[in-house]
Amino acid sequence: PYAASLRQHIAIKSAIAPNELLVTNGSVEAFYLISQAFQGALSLIKTPTFSEYADACRLFSHRMLTSTDHDLFDTIAAHSPNIVWICNPNNPDGYCYSIETLRSYLRAFPQTIFIIDQAYASLTHAKCFDLNEIHHYPNLLMVESLTKRYAIPGLRLGYVVGNEELIARIAGCQQPWTVNALAIAAGHFLL
Repeated sequence: PYAASLRQHIAIKSAIAPNELLVTNGSVEAFYLISQAFQGALSLIKTPTFSEYADACRLFSHRMLTSTDHDLFDTIAAHSPNIVWICNPNNPDGYCYSIETLRSYLRAFPQTIFIIDQAYASLTHAKCFDLNEIHHYPNLLMVESLTKRYAIPGLRLGYVVGNEELIARIAGCQQPWTVNALAIAAGHFLL
Protein backbone atom coordinates (compact mmCIF):
# COMPACT_ATOMS: atom_id res chain seq x y z
CA PRO A 1 0.00 0.00 0.00
CA TYR A 2 2.97 2.39 0.40
CA ALA A 3 5.24 1.20 -2.45
CA ALA A 4 7.71 -0.31 0.04
CA SER A 5 9.58 -2.43 -2.51
CA LEU A 6 10.17 0.55 -4.79
CA ARG A 7 11.12 2.71 -1.82
CA GLN A 8 13.75 0.11 -0.87
CA HIS A 9 15.03 -0.04 -4.47
CA ILE A 10 15.36 3.76 -4.76
CA ALA A 11 17.07 3.93 -1.37
CA ILE A 12 19.67 1.33 -2.31
CA LYS A 13 20.33 2.93 -5.68
CA SER A 14 20.61 6.40 -4.09
CA ALA A 15 22.68 5.36 -1.04
CA ILE A 16 20.12 6.65 1.45
CA ALA A 17 17.97 4.87 4.03
CA PRO A 18 14.44 3.77 3.07
CA ASN A 19 12.99 5.90 5.91
CA GLU A 20 14.53 8.97 4.24
CA LEU A 21 12.19 8.82 1.25
CA LEU A 22 8.54 8.51 0.38
CA VAL A 23 7.31 7.26 -3.01
CA THR A 24 4.45 9.37 -4.35
CA ASN A 25 1.90 9.49 -7.15
CA GLY A 26 4.06 11.88 -9.13
CA SER A 27 5.81 14.91 -7.72
CA VAL A 28 2.46 16.70 -7.40
CA GLU A 29 1.30 14.36 -4.65
CA ALA A 30 4.53 15.20 -2.79
CA PHE A 31 3.71 18.93 -2.92
CA TYR A 32 0.23 18.39 -1.50
CA LEU A 33 1.49 16.03 1.21
CA ILE A 34 4.17 18.52 2.26
CA SER A 35 1.61 21.33 2.37
CA GLN A 36 -0.74 19.19 4.42
CA ALA A 37 2.02 18.12 6.83
CA PHE A 38 2.84 21.78 7.47
CA GLN A 39 -0.70 23.15 7.34
CA GLY A 40 -0.92 26.87 8.12
CA ALA A 41 2.80 27.51 7.55
CA LEU A 42 4.26 30.68 6.07
CA SER A 43 5.53 29.67 2.61
CA LEU A 44 7.76 31.66 0.29
CA ILE A 45 7.47 30.64 -3.36
CA LYS A 46 10.07 31.71 -5.92
CA THR A 47 8.01 32.81 -8.96
CA PRO A 48 7.20 32.46 -11.77
CA THR A 49 7.05 28.72 -11.26
CA PHE A 50 4.92 25.59 -11.32
CA SER A 51 1.48 26.60 -10.04
CA GLU A 52 0.91 23.44 -7.97
CA TYR A 53 3.06 24.79 -5.10
CA ALA A 54 0.68 27.71 -4.57
CA ASP A 55 -2.40 25.55 -5.16
CA ALA A 56 -1.24 23.03 -2.52
CA CYS A 57 -0.39 25.81 -0.08
CA ARG A 58 -3.79 27.46 -0.54
CA LEU A 59 -5.60 24.17 0.02
CA PHE A 60 -3.85 23.75 3.39
CA SER A 61 -4.18 27.36 4.57
CA HIS A 62 -0.58 28.45 4.15
CA ARG A 63 0.13 32.14 4.31
CA MET A 64 2.07 32.85 1.12
CA LEU A 65 4.79 35.19 0.00
CA THR A 66 6.21 35.27 -3.50
CA SER A 67 9.44 36.64 -4.86
CA THR A 68 10.54 37.13 -8.45
CA ASP A 69 14.06 37.99 -7.32
CA HIS A 70 16.57 35.19 -7.89
CA ASP A 71 18.44 36.25 -4.76
CA LEU A 72 16.12 35.15 -1.96
CA PHE A 73 18.46 35.88 0.96
CA ASP A 74 17.01 39.26 1.97
CA THR A 75 13.39 38.09 1.55
CA ILE A 76 13.98 35.05 3.73
CA ALA A 77 15.82 37.13 6.33
CA ALA A 78 13.04 39.76 6.42
CA HIS A 79 10.05 37.39 6.64
CA SER A 80 11.37 34.18 8.26
CA PRO A 81 9.17 31.80 6.27
CA ASN A 82 8.66 28.27 7.56
CA ILE A 83 9.03 26.86 4.04
CA VAL A 84 10.73 28.03 0.83
CA TRP A 85 9.66 26.40 -2.44
CA ILE A 86 12.24 26.35 -5.26
CA CYS A 87 11.97 24.55 -8.59
CA ASN A 88 15.54 23.86 -9.72
CA PRO A 89 15.83 24.02 -12.68
CA ASN A 90 12.74 26.14 -12.76
CA ASN A 91 9.60 25.57 -14.77
CA PRO A 92 8.82 27.66 -16.89
CA ASP A 93 12.00 29.74 -17.37
CA GLY A 94 14.75 27.12 -16.85
CA TYR A 95 16.63 29.20 -14.27
CA CYS A 96 18.94 27.00 -12.21
CA TYR A 97 20.38 27.92 -8.82
CA SER A 98 23.94 26.85 -8.18
CA ILE A 99 24.50 24.24 -5.52
CA GLU A 100 26.62 26.76 -3.62
CA THR A 101 23.75 29.27 -3.49
CA LEU A 102 21.28 26.66 -2.26
CA ARG A 103 23.75 25.43 0.36
CA SER A 104 24.25 29.02 1.58
CA TYR A 105 20.46 29.35 2.11
CA LEU A 106 20.29 26.02 3.93
CA ARG A 107 23.14 27.02 6.27
CA ALA A 108 21.96 30.59 6.85
CA PHE A 109 18.35 29.64 7.64
CA PRO A 110 18.39 26.31 9.52
CA GLN A 111 14.86 26.84 10.90
CA THR A 112 13.40 27.13 7.39
CA ILE A 113 12.52 24.03 5.39
CA PHE A 114 13.63 24.26 1.77
CA ILE A 115 11.66 22.27 -0.79
CA ILE A 116 13.89 21.78 -3.82
CA ASP A 117 11.88 20.37 -6.73
CA GLN A 118 14.37 18.67 -9.04
CA ALA A 119 11.82 17.22 -11.46
CA TYR A 120 13.65 18.77 -14.41
CA ALA A 121 17.23 18.07 -13.26
CA SER A 122 17.75 15.56 -16.06
CA LEU A 123 17.05 18.33 -18.60
CA THR A 124 19.98 20.56 -17.63
CA HIS A 125 23.75 20.38 -17.77
CA ALA A 126 23.92 22.39 -14.54
CA LYS A 127 24.94 20.48 -11.42
CA CYS A 128 21.96 19.73 -9.18
CA PHE A 129 21.83 18.27 -5.69
CA ASP A 130 22.71 14.67 -5.07
CA LEU A 131 20.15 12.96 -2.84
CA ASN A 132 22.62 12.43 -0.02
CA GLU A 133 22.68 16.20 0.56
CA ILE A 134 19.91 15.45 3.05
CA HIS A 135 22.57 14.00 5.36
CA HIS A 136 24.16 17.46 5.63
CA TYR A 137 21.01 19.59 5.84
CA PRO A 138 18.14 18.54 8.12
CA ASN A 139 16.04 21.39 6.68
CA LEU A 140 16.16 20.06 3.11
CA LEU A 141 13.42 18.19 1.25
CA MET A 142 14.04 17.22 -2.38
CA VAL A 143 11.29 16.19 -4.74
CA GLU A 144 12.14 13.97 -7.70
CA SER A 145 10.09 12.80 -10.68
CA LEU A 146 10.88 9.50 -12.37
CA THR A 147 8.21 10.15 -14.95
CA LYS A 148 9.84 13.36 -16.19
CA ARG A 149 13.33 11.84 -16.17
CA TYR A 150 12.13 8.92 -18.32
CA ALA A 151 9.51 10.87 -20.37
CA ILE A 152 6.49 8.90 -19.14
CA PRO A 153 4.43 11.59 -17.33
CA GLY A 154 1.13 9.72 -17.40
CA LEU A 155 2.59 7.01 -15.16
CA ARG A 156 2.60 9.39 -12.11
CA LEU A 157 5.68 8.32 -10.18
CA GLY A 158 7.83 10.51 -7.96
CA TYR A 159 9.32 10.68 -4.52
CA VAL A 160 10.37 13.06 -1.79
CA VAL A 161 13.65 12.72 0.10
CA GLY A 162 14.58 14.23 3.47
CA ASN A 163 15.61 13.36 6.98
CA GLU A 164 13.69 10.62 8.75
CA GLU A 165 11.68 13.02 10.93
CA LEU A 166 10.45 15.15 8.02
CA ILE A 167 9.62 12.10 5.90
CA ALA A 168 7.67 10.50 8.77
CA ARG A 169 5.65 13.70 9.19
CA ILE A 170 4.83 13.82 5.47
CA ALA A 171 4.15 10.07 5.25
CA GLY A 172 1.58 10.45 8.01
CA CYS A 173 -0.57 12.40 5.56
CA GLN A 174 -0.37 9.91 2.68
CA GLN A 175 -3.32 7.66 1.99
CA PRO A 176 -2.57 4.02 1.19
CA TRP A 177 -2.47 2.78 -2.40
CA THR A 178 -1.77 6.17 -4.02
CA VAL A 179 0.99 4.59 -6.12
CA ASN A 180 -0.47 1.82 -8.26
CA ALA A 181 1.10 -1.58 -8.90
CA LEU A 182 1.86 -0.83 -12.57
CA ALA A 183 3.76 2.33 -11.62
CA ILE A 184 5.69 0.40 -8.96
CA ALA A 185 6.62 -2.31 -11.50
CA ALA A 186 7.64 0.34 -14.03
CA GLY A 187 9.72 2.09 -11.37
CA HIS A 188 11.66 -1.09 -10.70
CA PHE A 189 12.21 -1.52 -14.44
CA LEU A 190 13.36 2.09 -14.90
CA LEU A 191 15.82 1.87 -12.03
